[in-house]
Amino acid sequence: MGGGSSNAATVLIALNTLWNINFTLLQLAHFGKKLGADVPLFIMGKTSIAEGIGNILYPIKTKKKWYLITFPNIKISTKEIFTHPELQRNSKRKCIDLLLKTPFTNDFEKLLKQKFYKIKYLLKQLTQYAPSRITGTGSCIFSEFTSKNDAKKILTILPRNVFGFVTRSSNTSILHKQLQL
Repeated sequence: MGGGSSNAATVLIALNTLWNINFTLLQLAHFGKKLGADVPLFIMGKTSIAEGIGNILYPIKTKKKWYLITFPNIKISTKEIFTHPELQRNSKRKCIDLLLKTPFTNDFEKLLKQKFYKIKYLLKQLTQYAPSRITGTGSCIFSEFTSKNDAKKILTILPRNVFGFVTRSSNTSILHKQLQL
């Protein structure tokens, strides 16, 4: 989802290409780190485990899967969530091998479910059909499926006030594929 971080990375890569500046992706990632969290992740354009503010990257390969992305029409302030006094800040650090073998968790989820009933309800509904988690600080939720048809079936039963779409995973960003980076 990435929001502003993804947008900033795309602009840096596009200007680098359009203006023939020829900065390397690593140089762009260094500039991007000054713009905001996770910008380097999006500049590098590969599926990765990210640490720090998204600037320490461990590229990984994942199996192709289908995802239902849902937006419950709630706007959440990233700054408000990051500075909230009830946010869990002491999660145990796990090695990458362990991370890849165990279900991922999102430290923001507990707080978001407490603050936003609609997110709690939608997560409860979606997890009946597929593993589902909140993206970053929310408010989108992604549900993982092995088939496109299964994801589309669940899309048809979403509440009317929830927007959703089905997409397939990729280990390389579309921008990187288009520009052959």
